[in-house]
Amino acid sequence: MIARACFVCVLGFASRAFAVDLVVAPAVGTPRELVIEGRLFSHRPSSDDPLWNNLGTLAGWTRNGATITASFAGTSATAVTDDDGDFTVTLTPAQPFIGGRGTALVSARDVSARAPVQIVGGTPDFFIVSDFDDTVAISKIAEPGGILRTGLLVDGKTHPPVPMMATFYRCLLARPTRPPLVFVSGSPIQFAPRLVDFLATNGFPFGGLHLRRLSPSTMKDYKQPVIRRLLARFTSPVILIGDSGERDPEVYKEIRAEAGARVLRTYIRDAGHTDDASRFADALLFKDALDAIADAKARGFIVATCP
Repeated sequence: MIARACFVCVLGFASRAFAVDLVVAPAVGTPRELVIEGRLFSHRPSSDDPLWNNLGTLAGWTRNGATITASFAGTSATAVTDDDGDFTVTLTPAQPFIGGRGTALVSARDVSARAPVQIVGGTPDFFIVSDFDDTVAISKIAEPGGILRTGLLVDGKTHPPVPMMATFYRCLLARPTRPPLVFVSGSPIQFAPRLVDFLATNGFPFGGLHLRRLSPSTMKDYKQPVIRRLLARFTSPVILIGDSGERDPEVYKEIRAEAGARVLRTYIRDAGHTDDASRFADALLFKDALDAIADAKARGFIVATCP
């Protein structure tokens, strides 16, 4: 019976026609540089069923060797998709971009997409680098079967949020200098629209997305190069936020060793695997986001009236 049901499931999935999709992640840039990332691939059209939608997205055929053009505020640049259909377009304007929110237009030969953009003007007090799974969304990645349940059975509207984390982030960003927020996550780049939907549904402030390009070389240590590039791009200090379920404590410890005093604070949400207290040296391990908010207030990261 189970085998027959699985056969019908696969048959129904295979019978759906492919459609070309251009996925572009929200981006945070500076007046001198804006980096747009995404993927061009063919996949099954979406449905109301998260399982079908997620399977279709993950099983898509990549479109390599395609020319991608990105345009923002009068500046354009091109790139070519790699073997996995991924691309990175770097825009360097002749005159600096003006700080604020906007939209970049990204196109290939037969499809186009829009990417929300934030240009960080001036020098914020700090910027924030955050993980996604089990930091702002309850994914239970460290539990047996957790990654499959999260990857296949939920979407942006049904993925449960970590209570009060949206409030924590809104308070951190509510400073006059408007600190930027960037999510660096192991979720695949194909899931960018799903993450954007989750963040908007649950009241999180705007943030850039740097998602994983799945390959044998990105099974581990994929976050550090991204965070190093962000530290080079933004001159402000940084606040790091992650969880204990996987390797965020180790990744952030490595970044602290390199960046020194530029790391203002590390916040680690308790998502299990907390027996070894040395993993959380120089970090705040918290179960309740209200504890992180209280610590941030005491350190002057959040104004006393928020929330």
